[in-house]
Amino acid sequence: MTAIFSTFVLMALLLAGAYTFSTQQQEAEAMATVEAETEKNPGVTDLETALRTAKTAGKFTFVKLGRTNCGNCRALQKLIDTNRVPLPPSKFVFADISTDDASQNKAFFTRFNMSGDMLPFVVIADEQGRMLVSRSGYGTEKDFIQLLKEADVAKAAGKYVLAPTPPQPEASQAPQPSAAVTPATFAPPTQEGKVKKYY
Repeated sequence: MTAIFSTFVLMALLLAGAYTFSTQQQEAEAMATVEAETEKNPGVTDLETALRTAKTAGKFTFVKLGRTNCGNCRALQKLIDTNRVPLPPSKFVFADISTDDASQNKAFFTRFNMSGDMLPFVVIADEQGRMLVSRSGYGTEKDFIQLLKEADVAKAAGKYVLAPTPPQPEASQAPQPSAAVTPATFAPPTQEGKVKKYY
């Protein structure tokens, strides 16, 4: 009787060990899948490079125009880094553009018709670089996930935001050079000729 009991206990232990190993293996495989799906999408710091890459790969471009010492920008970056705002590399090219780079700042406002007065400025563009949706300032995880959904809807409906049209000089006026963009001025001059400052 003791031998039967010992055999029964031994079989139970072996089955428990096999079950535990199987469960651990399944958990490891699930973690590997999650890690692959949440692979970080490194930011490209040049807007035109990001747009060209997206066009070649047939992906959306998620553009964040901000600066290092901006709290709202850091909050968004943390949401992206922790995949709470998912930007899978299979669907997005992430352009992390600094307002402190005058040429990148100018390229952003030349290409995108953006409004708002707080950093970060966020644009989602289709694979052709056409702006689908945008927002400015602080946003929660829910706000940015909604923005991603709105981009999909806009793309499906073929709705794009037109690029800004540069003002045309009158025939009697010679073309004037544009105002210099400095790190302290993040937008082109307003209609009144004053430069907005975004901090």
